[in-house]
Amino acid sequence: GGGRYKSMNKKVILLMSLMVLVGFGVFVIAQENRAAVQLSKGWNLVPGFTSVSQIYGDDLHASNIKAIYAYVAPAQQYVRMYPKPEVDKLRSLISTYNFDDDIIAASALWVYSDRDGALGYNFDIGRPLFENIPIYKGWNFVPITPEMIGKHLQDIKGNCDITKVAVWLPESQEWDSKSGFLNLYFDNKNLEWRGVVIKVSNNCNLGTSSGVNIPSVPSLP
Repeated sequence: GGGRYKSMNKKVILLMSLMVLVGFGVFVIAQENRAAVQLSKGWNLVPGFTSVSQIYGDDLHASNIKAIYAYVAPAQQYVRMYPKPEVDKLRSLISTYNFDDDIIAASALWVYSDRDGALGYNFDIGRPLFENIPIYKGWNFVPITPEMIGKHLQDIKGNCDITKVAVWLPESQEWDSKSGFLNLYFDNKNLEWRGVVIKVSNNCNLGTSSGVNIPSVPSLP
């Protein structure tokens, strides 16, 4: 409703005033809403990092972060979050595609660092859970959460029809998109808070139900 829309706009303005395709980094949880990710010099994909104001660590600082871009999955477009955030563009996309801007904070974002180092940061909206992240037709930037470790991508695909998968290799600053990634295995805790880029054929939700749905209610006389 109107209240929800006004609330979204306020969050967008705050989110971008404070202030895509998958970066890999070593992660350590300090507490429920914190993470530390090892960045490479250049582009990295970092889940939930939308603003330099989230930094709490003493290795990489705001001055080391040169750019942050979000991939807005409903619109299949990039939006610059930092510097000079594209507030009007994001507001227009929210109005046109009718989505909650929280999906940006729950996705993996492009982050450019001018050197290697550890990025310690807080999650603004809490730690993302993959089951709560809506997936849109086309490309999506999905964070690798602790719940995904020890599973194959096929194990957590829910009702999504995944057609392509790609991972970003920050050390070499290049894409890897082998066809075998459709059964990508999240093999160890070093993958936590990295990301995976997936392309799906329709709007869907990730999950571990293996496609088993609750039976529909029968027609009543």
